[in-house]
Amino acid sequence: MIKYTTQQIKTRIVKRMVFVLILVFTVFSMTKATAQQIKLDEDRLTAIQTSMSITQI
Repeated sequence: MIKYTTQQIKTRIVKRMVFVLILVFTVFSMTKATAQQIKLDEDRLTAIQTSMSITQI
């Protein structure tokens, strides 16, 4: 069993927390960007459908 000093343990915990925070933030921003992209695609589809139905009339 390796004995760690409390300072080492604290440093490791802080590093782990920072890593998790960065990971969560990255995933969140990616998800947000994807959601915006899907919304844009939906708007584009609606516009295409609208213009098509106008053409059909």
